[in-house]
Amino acid sequence: AIDEISKEERMRAEKNAREEAEQRKFHCFKVNTPCPHVIKENQRMFFVGMPFSDLYRDSYEYGIKIALESHGYDVYRADGEISNFDLMCKICKAIQEAKYVIINLSEQNPNVAFELGLAYGLGKYVLLIKAKGCAVQTDLSGLEYVEYSHAGDLREKLLRWLVEKGLA
Repeated sequence: AIDEISKEERMRAEKNAREEAEQRKFHCFKVNTPCPHVIKENQRMFFVGMPFSDLYRDSYEYGIKIALESHGYDVYRADGEISNFDLMCKICKAIQEAKYVIINLSEQNPNVAFELGLAYGLGKYVLLIKAKGCAVQTDLSGLEYVEYSHAGDLREKLLRWLVEKGLA
């Protein structure tokens, strides 16, 4: 009888876990249906949200990317992958899959602000960065961020941050 009860309890627990997982499945904000993509969270992935501008390319290539890859992390930026996905779907999927999100607030860019809101809404660990001398939008000015003066400075600050957070 004990085996039957434990088997029944185990089956009930498994059913509850499946139902909870289904309830947590992300709904597409564009069409209000379950996300059609298979989402596989990558514990070693950082999503990077920033303007697609040559002005910030060095901070990405020689600051963020080098710092994170030197510790074995995968780094994703939406313009680094060519696909036939809707851009917002591609970004949403990547944020869902990432364990961590870095957002560059150096410009008042609505797409980057959307990525920030989506990352917060999905409960991701978010690190905000900005170039020295750039103003942060008023509604975001109360948030903590890492300020950098050049790509090497950003790389060193990210490496320190990784160590401080136990991620190195």
